[in-house]
Amino acid sequence: MGGSEARPPPNQEALQEERVSTRRLPFSTDGAPPPDVVRVSGVEVEPVLSSSSLTPPSAPLLSRLVNWQAFIQKHLRPAARFPVLRSPHSWYETWDAKIGLDALLHNLDKGLPELSASPAANGFVYTLDRVYVEAQRQSGERRANLRILCFTKLRWLDILFLQVRETPDGEGAVRCTCSVRYFSTGLFPLATPGAPLLNSLLFLAPFAHNGLPSSKTLPDIRGAMQCTVEVTGSSGLLI
Repeated sequence: MGGSEARPPPNQEALQEERVSTRRLPFSTDGAPPPDVVRVSGVEVEPVLSSSSLTPPSAPLLSRLVNWQAFIQKHLRPAARFPVLRSPHSWYETWDAKIGLDALLHNLDKGLPELSASPAANGFVYTLDRVYVEAQRQSGERRANLRILCFTKLRWLDILFLQVRETPDGEGAVRCTCSVRYFSTGLFPLATPGAPLLNSLLFLAPFAHNGLPSSKTLPDIRGAMQCTVEVTGSSGLLI
């Protein structure tokens, strides 16, 4: 009416760009460093997280100190540098999972935050820290390398490297063969100020995981995969 003009329709592209930008968040909103770059089929892409990748409100939050020291220690891994010394606090398993690679990655991305928020975790926090997916063009085989950070209740940091190979299972179905390397990264928990430095200085100090991977952390992670997983081999000797 009068001299009023009709408002132009909103710019849909601008709205879409705004929605996308709000999803480009780090794994933690409490000062943690962003996750490593994800490599898919040999191409580096910036990780865009869905709502399922964010830590649920009821999950135990890691402090700034633990987050930043974990960023350092996951690369240093002082207690896992030398094969003979790391055997008492290392573990190796092989799994046969009746699930495809894409479904396995989706279930872990969704299941690990849910596991961390559940009473079954008992204060443990599990984070899918890195994913690398590679497809073999000639054979059609697909492989993935995953790194999962396991924070204990007292905030010791254990690391699980999961090598996954997707193979046909007959009648069009697929399954995944998994090689699991699990080890503790240091003598002192990350709640201790200066833990990466102390653990680097005391990398010769002997300690054991007290059966934690076989009794707690690995069963928890297999449960987060939400499929039938058979443990086909295990060993405490990690070379």
